Amino acid sequence: MGDTMRQRRRVAITVETSRLVVRRSMSQRHFWCARCSAHVQSVALEDAAALIGVSTSTISKTGAGEYHFVEEAGSALICLNSVILSIDKRKHD
Repeated sequence: MGDTMRQRRRVAITVETSRLVVRRSMSQRHFWCARCSAHVQSVALEDAAALIGVSTSTISKTGAGEYHFVEEAGSALICLNSVILSIDKRKHD
């Protein structure tokens, strides 16, 4: 009765990892982000797309709903805080 009634237990271990790489470049600037109400670092559109892992057109389509943009000298810069929030949101979806 002892060995035949023995139940096996299974243990599942899930390991979740993530990595954030911030590329520092000369194009990185600080600006006032009205949506964050703070001075923040900005990144170029291409750098933001690389950090998030999407295309630049995806960021442009999502637009002002998720990312905080500022136009400076003819180029679009994005608030780094909004990029990081987007990465966190994608991780939890």
